[in-house]
Amino acid sequence: GVLNAIAACGLEQVPTVTFVTSEGKYHEKIVVELDAPEGCEIRYTLNDTDPAIYEYMVYEEPIVLTQSTSVYARVYKDGKYRSNLDYRDYRVTTMGTDDMFTIDESGMITSYTGTAVDLIIPDEINNIKVTSVDTNVFDKNCDKNLLGVRFPEAVTIIPWGCFKTNETILFVEGEGITTIEDYGFSSSNVVSLDFPNLETIGRYAFETTWALEGVYFPKLTEIKIYAFHCS
Repeated sequence: GVLNAIAACGLEQVPTVTFVTSEGKYHEKIVVELDAPEGCEIRYTLNDTDPAIYEYMVYEEPIVLTQSTSVYARVYKDGKYRSNLDYRDYRVTTMGTDDMFTIDESGMITSYTGTAVDLIIPDEINNIKVTSVDTNVFDKNCDKNLLGVRFPEAVTIIPWGCFKTNETILFVEGEGITTIEDYGFSSSNVVSLDFPNLETIGRYAFETTWALEGVYFPKLTEIKIYAFHCS
């Protein structure tokens, strides 16, 4: 097969990089350790590109990540033989600060102006308990760096059109969410949702939400008409 052909051509097989640090979700910071056989060089990128084609960095010490990042890497031997490409995804969540939000006296977030990549919304903003989020706060006009949002437990509703047409947010979580209102995630690129107490999904909530891959809704009891229309 392929291995015999490689051997016949005199090409050397190089093992893929070892990701010592498991991929997953971490808070504030993660130190990623890579490994390869002695005498080999690890080349890596942090911008979703192949180090064999694009500008790369040479691994000399563990990589410190303070925001969600995919690490792509190849192992090189003698500067000419290289391994197959491998990568891992690391989510690094960031606790939001008061200056990132506007909140009214009722506890409703009316705007978000931060630059976090994977955001945890705090329980309180400006000493006001967060209880809800306004329509369209995380829609297409939201900061383009934002990939993930986690709501505090006191927030129970994803309001009408909250994430409508957003193209960058991939992960949304909320322990207290019980209801997704109409058009909540319509035409968005959300990939994963974790709402362990969700009960109701509104009309057109996931209309043309083609990227959706995984959901955790163990208490779901009601899905309204056209909730997943064209998805």
